[in-house]
Amino acid sequence: GVQLVRGHSCQSKDYFSFVQSLAEYLESLRDEQETAVDASTSDLTAVALQRINLKVEAATRRAVVTPEGEIQVGPGMTMESVVTAIARHGAAARKKRAEHQERKQDYKAAVRQAKWELGVEGIRNHRPVTIEHVLNALRRLLSSGSPLIRRRLAGNKLGVASSGQFCHVGDDGSIVIPWDW
Repeated sequence: GVQLVRGHSCQSKDYFSFVQSLAEYLESLRDEQETAVDASTSDLTAVALQRINLKVEAATRRAVVTPEGEIQVGPGMTMESVVTAIARHGAAARKKRAEHQERKQDYKAAVRQAKWELGVEGIRNHRPVTIEHVLNALRRLLSSGSPLIRRRLAGNKLGVASSGQFCHVGDDGSIVIPWDW
């Protein structure tokens, strides 16, 4: 089925009313399907068979497939357009989600390797930094081969921040580097 996720920009009351409206709309579709003679291809069937995440964000006016493979919708959208978006964008969302899962596996492997080779306790990325950015920074660190970098990082936590920042010590004591250092 479809998993609903409240985005960071969506207020709780808007999310609640969206979920309530969607449930009522799907219930009415089910009632129409039961009374229809030919109900083999309906919107309700399309929604029920899709295994996707539906993310509700406040500023969204039309459905968009995110790089993580979620269909992003807005709380002000009509339920007809939401169900249509699920049917229309479901295949693309599943494909992007599978690609994202593969990237996450690559990311986890690179983090394990970096933790082992550099001796860092943990690696985390700051909010706007993507998995690809972290992979890029880790590849550069590992390929540098500098014993000085390895000694300085050993036993510390490593943070990867956005472009344009200087290397610094984070609030939690971690060493923070920009992804494009």
